[in-house]
Amino acid sequence: MDLWLATYYVGGITAVILCWNLGSIFYVPMLLNLALEVALGAGLANEFDIRQVVAVTGFLHALWVVVLADVFKSWIEGVTVFVLISLAFVLGVYPSIVESTSDWSRSIELATLIIRTWMLVIVGVVTLVYVRSLLRTRGPWTLSELVVNPKRRFLIPLGLWALIIVIPLGPLPKLGTWLEENRFHLAGTTLVWGWVIFELKFFLQSLSTR
Repeated sequence: MDLWLATYYVGGITAVILCWNLGSIFYVPMLLNLALEVALGAGLANEFDIRQVVAVTGFLHALWVVVLADVFKSWIEGVTVFVLISLAFVLGVYPSIVESTSDWSRSIELATLIIRTWMLVIVGVVTLVYVRSLLRTRGPWTLSELVVNPKRRFLIPLGLWALIIVIPLGPLPKLGTWLEENRFHLAGTTLVWGWVIFELKFFLQSLSTR
């Protein structure tokens, strides 16, 4: 196991422990995500088309974010997210799945496109949550108004994770090539350790009040 994976697993397990008291909507998908990483690393999904695997898992991640975001409280937001997911599937996911190819490198390229398509959906939903919070806040807006709400602070690492996957990193000076090569490692590390950073304070507070 390399350092990236070790860091990811340690962060993921720590995040699950810290988020356990928040409820199953938080920790069950986290556990499933860790299990998926183990399964992929062990080669258990090799018999499946990688495009199908990332299409399903990407949709489940996007659905999880939609549930956490509570977008269907407003029919306008609900319709907006529904249209966003529909466009992502029709324009990005479905064409990549049905394209006939026996070339492994092309399959990986298409799988990456599918992942980035679903990540764009996640970025869009998380951005919608932040903008909604900003518009509904009376008086000066602060980051604390986001992190006090468990669902909204939980979405911050998810949004950063998705953003790192979709933004162009190659053109950045000096570190661009390294960042591009380690894009998915950086995204995964940001996700799990972001949860740890945001939840640690509230976890310690909950212990002190027991």
